[in-house]
Amino acid sequence: ARAVEDNTIDVALVTLPVSGRSFEITPIMDDEFVLIAPRDMKLPARITPQVLASGPVLLFEPGGNTRRTADEWLARGGVSLKPLMSLGSVEAIKEMVRAGLGCAILPRMAVPARAEQHDLIVRSLSPKLYRRLAVVIRRDKRLDRGLRQTLSALKALSAKSS
Repeated sequence: ARAVEDNTIDVALVTLPVSGRSFEITPIMDDEFVLIAPRDMKLPARITPQVLASGPVLLFEPGGNTRRTADEWLARGGVSLKPLMSLGSVEAIKEMVRAGLGCAILPRMAVPARAEQHDLIVRSLSPKLYRRLAVVIRRDKRLDRGLRQTLSALKALSAKSS
C-alpha cells in the first residue's frame, strides 16, 4: 500500500487490514491459508495449531499482515510457535519445504494445484483460516482506460469468489 500512497504504482492487491485516508479500499475476496508439507511427511487428517507445535515450521517474516494472521491462528489454538525459519519469499518457503526442512502455512493462491499433485502435501487448516484481500488505489488517481480495465478485472474476482 505504501507504493500506492507514494504514487509509485497505480493499484495494489493487499491483505487487509490497511489504512490510509488517501485510499479507496475495495475488498475483493477471501484467500484460504493451507499447510504445505513435503510429500513424505506423516500428517494427521486434521491440521490444528497443536499439530504444528510438534514439528519444524517455516513462516513468513514478522511484521506483515500474512504473518500476523498465521500467528493469531496459532495463538487462538494455544500455540506460541518459534519457526525454524522466517522468510520473506513464498517461493523460498516452498523450496525449503520441498527440500524437507519442515512444513509451512501459506495462502492457497500461492500454491499452484500442480504442486499438490507432484511434490507437496497441501491441506486445509482446522479451524480454517482466511485472509481478506482488497484492491487499493489512491482516491485522487486519474483512471485511464487501462487502469479502469484492470480494476474491473480485479473487482470481478469478488463476484467469482462469492
